[in-house]
Amino acid sequence: MTKKNTDSIAYIYNEMDPAEEVEFERKIRDNENILIEVESLKSLKAKLNQLPLLSPPDYVVDSICKAASDGKTKKNRFPIYSAVAAVLVVGLTSGFLLLGEDG
Repeated sequence: MTKKNTDSIAYIYNEMDPAEEVEFERKIRDNENILIEVESLKSLKAKLNQLPLLSPPDYVVDSICKAASDGKTKKNRFPIYSAVAAVLVVGLTSGFLLLGEDG
């Protein structure tokens, strides 16, 4: 992503320095499309904050801890793939829940 594409996200998460924030707020006042984007992202952020916190299954945590303790000499990548799959499942489920509320 280019900086231009992430300015709105940085703005709503208060990750801009004061000078960048002032400049971006000027852009918001001058460009209705940016204002709409920022308001949409704020709405999405609020919905994401309302989602329940989920903990990964114990077997995922155990496999990650075991892989970390084994070091880099182990060739078996299954625990890493399991962890990535679990994160994807949680992310997709959250996305479907958010989309389901709007529909």
